[in-house]
Amino acid sequence: HPRNHFWPILFKLFQEPLSHDYEKKKELLSAHHIAVWDIFSSCYRPGSMDRDIKEPLYNDIPGLVMEHPSIRVVFCNGTAAEKGLRSLIASLKEPEKSQLASIPVYRMPSTSPIPTKFYRRMEDKINSWAQILDFI
Repeated sequence: HPRNHFWPILFKLFQEPLSHDYEKKKELLSAHHIAVWDIFSSCYRPGSMDRDIKEPLYNDIPGLVMEHPSIRVVFCNGTAAEKGLRSLIASLKEPEKSQLASIPVYRMPSTSPIPTKFYRRMEDKINSWAQILDFI
């Protein structure tokens, strides 16, 4: 969504001018060794609220982690992503379950532009998102 705070937050954290150019976004991620992938490959969601997600199908996160053992931490963009990841981990069998469960998972405030009780504006989320800098 064009009003989502994800890209403005990342560009601000890395002290780069905001760009809407797809290649610039990829360059920013690559320069800081960040991978971005949705937990869900598909789902049914009437409207735009994550709490309304139904029938989720998961991306192959275990395969991603096994293919890229340098992944050291996972940051989830909001509660739905974290709950989805934890549900996926719980459903796995060994060895994927223990490998994925051994990676620290942090829930970040959603970058949705919809205000919440604690995060009214994008600026309110930046301090929380800044913890990713400790892992880069």
